Amino acid sequence: MKLGLYKQLVRNGEDNEPVFNGSATGNKLFDVKIEGMLKLSTNDKGTFCLLSINTMGCLVYLIKPLFSRMGDYRAWVISVPRQVVLSSSNDLPTIVMEAQKALEAGEEPQSLARWFQRDYKEQDFTFSLPEYRSKYAYRLYGRDSKVASLSQLLGANMLQKDYFDYEGVFLVDAARQSMVRAEAMDDLSQKMLRQPAVVIPPQTAGLPDGVSLTAGKEKFDLPILSYKGARFKVSVKRPGYLDLEQMVTVPGNVFQVMLPAKVDWRYKVYPDIFSVVGEDGQALKDASVEIEGNTGVDHKERCVVVPEATAKKARITVKHEGCGAKTMTADLTLYTPEEPLMIKMKMKRNKVKYKVGSKISFEMDRTDDEMEESPLAGYEVSSSDGNVVTLKSTASGRKSAKKKGKSGDEGKQGGRHVVSKMAIIRICVGLLAGLLIGGATGWWLGRNHGESSVRKEVEAQRLAELKRNQEIADSIENVRMAAYLDSIPNWKKAELDSVFDGKLAGLYDALNTYDFATVQEKGQEHDLDVSTQWHSLDSVLSLMNEKVEYGKKLVEITKNEGEDGKKFYSPDGTITLATFMNKLEEARVAVDSQKP
Repeated sequence: MKLGLYKQLVRNGEDNEPVFNGSATGNKLFDVKIEGMLKLSTNDKGTFCLLSINTMGCLVYLIKPLFSRMGDYRAWVISVPRQVVLSSSNDLPTIVMEAQKALEAGEEPQSLARWFQRDYKEQDFTFSLPEYRSKYAYRLYGRDSKVASLSQLLGANMLQKDYFDYEGVFLVDAARQSMVRAEAMDDLSQKMLRQPAVVIPPQTAGLPDGVSLTAGKEKFDLPILSYKGARFKVSVKRPGYLDLEQMVTVPGNVFQVMLPAKVDWRYKVYPDIFSVVGEDGQALKDASVEIEGNTGVDHKERCVVVPEATAKKARITVKHEGCGAKTMTADLTLYTPEEPLMIKMKMKRNKVKYKVGSKISFEMDRTDDEMEESPLAGYEVSSSDGNVVTLKSTASGRKSAKKKGKSGDEGKQGGRHVVSKMAIIRICVGLLAGLLIGGATGWWLGRNHGESSVRKEVEAQRLAELKRNQEIADSIENVRMAAYLDSIPNWKKAELDSVFDGKLAGLYDALNTYDFATVQEKGQEHDLDVSTQWHSLDSVLSLMNEKVEYGKKLVEITKNEGEDGKKFYSPDGTITLATFMNKLEEARVAVDSQKP
């Protein structure tokens, strides 16, 4: 993807004309009301720079006031699509400086053509802008300012969230501050300059359906704009399960969030998915339910959390006073408060011997409550001694036995039953005791490990995943290589040939013998363009390729020569990159300065 350039003339109206690579970004061009923002003088022959950020990308206005009428101006507008803001960031300051000089000299923009012929690597990301934005703000650079030069405010640094609240931000040299109408604009000069970064969401291939990601409070299904050093929480959400949460710190300008190789999902079990009823179908409000296994309590949501495998084959024990404990296995993921798991309890019964007169007449299985009632019409309980009950005839012959429930009759389940608050308390208390005995469970691993063990196991799982997903592994390795190249000013043959399993082997030799094609192929192979040092080197090499004479001159001025007569740069196995690029530039300048 390429940068774009537009010519804009504001004089008795607004006229916009694409020069190079017209695109949708240019549709956002607008008439900058400079007369209300700047105190202009006909003695001022310079230009002003203004940034305008929209969801398509960034527009860099280079404005030269015209004094034919108040507010008239001529401008060149550089369009930087969102997808190439990062990859073009090193070139943009140079482009702006050249464009300013040409515009002030009254030249045509065709002299900048080479910058708009380049294709930049795309790194897309999303960001949002306020629905309503203020018109203008300004930021000073230079003397006594937080930022020393205009170049520091260009490139990727244009993506400052402080700028998003405004349609445009004037970037003004502090030496010209007197021209700013400070009362008309907000001053952003004291705002901290943050290094933008792109954060890529983790791979979700292989995760269950319905899984979603959030970064902070925002949806995280596409790369997002962030800043180096930013710290936020990434949550993996799955309906019915405890969120998996990870605090992320952004280390550089491109960062991909990784998930552990094995995600230990923990299912949320709410008390009201259980409906415990008696033999008559009526709810047993004081029943308690205990889940065996590795459980924990989420006090915020007032639920119990268990590993997914446990939830799908949960062994539960239900207890209620006067009932026999009931143990069963159930898939708890199948039940909801609207369609609960119905559990019917049976009352405890003991063998009771009944005496009518002086002898044992019969035996029955009776509950404790039923023992207080006579099973025979016309008789009532006279006395009881343990499990022996004596019955006597009633004077009236009326039935004295009023059963509280039909023995052996399971009854019919009526309506829908729910567990009482007391049952909920008992469930949570019981499971909390189990949690304290079994140990707290980490959300990533679901096991009782120390912090050090957790780190080791997560790292082992992460490495296993990288081996299974070569594409992700290569991407991460490339980012690490780019960061490594940025961290070393001196490139040593012994190191470059051995690091990263030899993936950079041959790079030093290619540089040392001026084999630039091989150098650039190595960069393309490993996507090294995200490295600042590499990008600078690659830009210079691209310029060297524009003329054959550049390479010939470089060989000519090289002092070292091997036994085979071939020229090389360094005799000691070390190349200081800045010095090396200066040598390339020396060759270019020598060629360009020669008279035709």
